[in-house]
Amino acid sequence: MQRIRKTDSKLRAFVQDVTATLLAGKRHRTPGLGTFSTCTRKATADRAACRMAMFRASAELRDYASGGPPPPVSGPHSEVVSVIVQAMQGERGVVVPLLGRMAVVAVPGKKPKLIFHGAEELNRILATSTLPMQRN
Repeated sequence: MQRIRKTDSKLRAFVQDVTATLLAGKRHRTPGLGTFSTCTRKATADRAACRMAMFRASAELRDYASGGPPPPVSGPHSEVVSVIVQAMQGERGVVVPLLGRMAVVAVPGKKPKLIFHGAEELNRILATSTLPMQRN
C-alpha cells in the first residue's frame, strides 16, 4: 500500500480543507476525485451513534478505475489530487494521512469498487463535533 508523506504541505492543505468543510456540516466536492461528506453510524449495544466521514467517487474516477482516461482534476488542490488518483490504482491503494485509505478494488465479473476508510483521527474529530446528527 502506497503512503503519501504526512509532511507534504500541499497534502496537509487539502486535508485541512476537506476536514474544515466537513466540520462546517457541508460536503467537499473535489473535481476529478469525488465528494467527501459525513453520515451517522447507527448506535449498537457496544457504541453510541456517531458521525463519520464517507466518500463518493466522481463518475470520471469510476470510469478511470474501469480502464477509461484519467479524470480531469482542477482547483487549488489539483496537484495532490492527481497523486491520490494515481496512487489509488495501485494494488492496495493509498493511505492519505489524516484523511484515510482510498483504493480501487477489483470485483470479478463487475466494475471495480472505489473504497474509502476514513482515518481514525478524522472520524474522532467528526464524532466529537457539536454538529447535530443527521442521516444521509
